[in-house]
Amino acid sequence: MEKRERKEFLAILMILIGQLIFIFCSNLFKMENVLDHDCAKLIYHALCMKEDKRIFLETWSYMTTLELDCSTLFALPILGLTQNFYLAYSVA
Repeated sequence: MEKRERKEFLAILMILIGQLIFIFCSNLFKMENVLDHDCAKLIYHALCMKEDKRIFLETWSYMTTLELDCSTLFALPILGLTQNFYLAYSVA
């Protein structure tokens, strides 16, 4: 690898690492600031699943995805351990 290619690679790698750190910090420390309608519905559904101890709820009106394509299934065990849904979704 030439010196110029190595410098370009390192610059791109530094930008990528910076972006990952920014995303990690935003998720972990600013999660409660991004609570909108969709996020609130998702968190409420996760709390209902935790309370009923079931993934598919009989009283819930599922739209299209059944929320299997989001972080809910990863957040549920963390939510059960920490009782903090902001932390659970941040880590998930």
